[in-house]
Amino acid sequence: IEIEPFDLPAMIQEVQDSLTPLTANRPLQLVFRNLSELPRTLRTDRTRLKQILINIVGNAVKFTPSGTVSVDCEVVRASATPILQ
Repeated sequence: IEIEPFDLPAMIQEVQDSLTPLTANRPLQLVFRNLSELPRTLRTDRTRLKQILINIVGNAVKFTPSGTVSVDCEVVRASATPILQ
């Protein structure tokens, strides 16, 4: 596990950009909400978090024939102390 700071909204935008082509030619919209409310920097394993998002949101897109796949982004709990060091 690599714990390092990274730009969270930028990483989420990469996930959205990589999955949006899966909605092409389908009556399906992929929406990530509340990105502006997220902290700019997060300190965790960027690669693993990105892969988790791609897997979960990718499956939602894959198994949703039409409509909207919404990903609501929010801070549930903020802590000044890191969980892992």
